[in-house]
Amino acid sequence: MNESSDRTWERLGAASGIAAAVLGGVGFGLLASGATCIPVGASQGRIASALAAPAAPRVFAGEFLQLLAQLLLLVFAARLWLTLRRAEGAPGWLSAAAFGAALLMIAAGGGAVASEDAIALGAGHGLDVQGAGALHFLNMAFYVSTWGVSALFAGATAIVALRRQALPRWLSWSAAAIAVANLAGLAVPTADLAQLPPLFFRLWLLAVGIALLRRAGEPRPSVDSVPLPQPSRAS
Repeated sequence: MNESSDRTWERLGAASGIAAAVLGGVGFGLLASGATCIPVGASQGRIASALAAPAAPRVFAGEFLQLLAQLLLLVFAARLWLTLRRAEGAPGWLSAAAFGAALLMIAAGGGAVASEDAIALGAGHGLDVQGAGALHFLNMAFYVSTWGVSALFAGATAIVALRRQALPRWLSWSAAAIAVANLAGLAVPTADLAQLPPLFFRLWLLAVGIALLRRAGEPRPSVDSVPLPQPSRAS
């Protein structure tokens, strides 16, 4: 591949983060608007009402968009890892930790969508209240677990970005704040404020995708290109 082709692929990788943030948000909105959506702390009567009729097509459309967002997030995580790895240099274990955390986050997010999909498929087709309740709590467990691994992802990214200027400084500090907020939310997952850090994390992904897209045509920063201080010599 020539350099121009490499830049094009890097732009596509950055755009994947933008698309993942947008499609994930739209998909969540479609799921939340469906009658099969079971709110946190729902009573057995509310769950039974959600199961009374087959899920609307928009619910399955929302699940499709969320799964598509997870796949795009995987592409974006690899693109961000490339930026962090170039900036960090060898051995690059912090950038590798960020990428590994992203993989766990995506796997947990996929599990959350799969349990929601099981409820939607079973609604109106024999799924009982106990089964739906179990799937609902499994969905919440997967969802909450993403907060922990996203904290590791954002935290490791923040360290590399702040040390090596791999991202704009405000995005680096935002990543550090999001990591702390997600850990706090993980400690009290039922609190209303615990729902805010995941929203800010989605907005942060969108901003990072835009930043990487704009930087795709710039010279590639590398730790190897940073001049090291020379030891002073006594005259």
